[in-house]
Parts: sequence; C-alpha cells; structure tokens
Amino acid sequence: MKHFFQKICQKVELLAEGGGQPNLKVVKVKATLIQLPQLEEQKAIVERFIMAMNLCDSLEGHTTNNRTKINQLEQSFFREVYEDKTCRFGFLQKHIIQN
Repeated sequence: MKHFFQKICQKVELLAEGGGQPNLKVVKVKATLIQLPQLEEQKAIVERFIMAMNLCDSLEGHTTNNRTKINQLEQSFFREVYEDKTCRFGFLQKHIIQN
C-alpha cells in the first residue's frame, strides 16, 4: 500500500512546475490518472483489512486482560508480604524489613 501511494506521489511531483516551491496546477492534477485495482480485488483487500483489524482488537483485549491480571497478582503478592503475619514468603518479608 505504501509503495502504491509513493508511486502516485512521484508521478504527481513530476507534474509540478517552479523553482524553490514547485506548484501543481489544478488542470494537471485533474488530468492525472490513478490506477486502482478492480472492484473484486478492492473488496478482497477490505475484507482482509477488516480481519486484521479484528485480530488487532482481540489481541489488544487480551493484552489489557493480562495486564489487569498481572496487577492483581502484584497487589496480592505485596499485600501478603507486607500485611499477612503468616506469609508464605517469610524469608522475603524478613529481607524487606531488614533493608
């Protein structure tokens, strides 16, 4: 896609006239033909794009869910280390208190 638009930009830039700040005339821009894929191919591209976006949304949801779980585990761990007198991590609790 990027390559496609770069080619179009290069083609349009060649139409520009002038020295330091080249300008495009509306007539030249309107006369420029831009080739597009056939309609069936465009539909296939859109379908693949939608699938990719749905996958991204799903992955983002999983990432958010995992971050939430990690935060809950961290809070649980530190609560147990700092507040629970019968901490399973007694060795760690002693080390933290000494330092």
